[in-house]
Amino acid sequence: MRRGPRTGSKNVQAELEKELKSLTEKLGINGLRVLWSPDETSRVSGDVRGKVIFIFEPSPEKAREVLRHETLDYMVSQAIEPYKDVTNALIKLLNDKAYARKEEVIEKLSRSLGELLGDSKRDRLGDKTSHSGTAKGV
Repeated sequence: MRRGPRTGSKNVQAELEKELKSLTEKLGINGLRVLWSPDETSRVSGDVRGKVIFIFEPSPEKAREVLRHETLDYMVSQAIEPYKDVTNALIKLLNDKAYARKEEVIEKLSRSLGELLGDSKRDRLGDKTSHSGTAKGV
């Protein structure tokens, strides 16, 4: 039994390409491609990956609807891309600042802990030194 696109898939692919060309001309979009890859087990009907619209819908009529939907999805995604870039840059900046502040606090705590441990160690050593110094002096 043959797997993959059903007979006439070249016709469906050609029709989707024609539809996409019409859509992109009317909407002023450049460089989009469509690939019809019918898959009845797919959880989604279509997906945009880069500049390629993948259509998984086996029905040619439904595939055309999905193509229109995914083309509009591509347009909206392109429109919000600058906001996404700014938001991601802001999140990175805040993460970097939070990390730097955390490192400063850890460094201060580490120094303080070292001073506390160093002082108590010196106190104990100082006691031993003064006792041993007296003993040696006699």
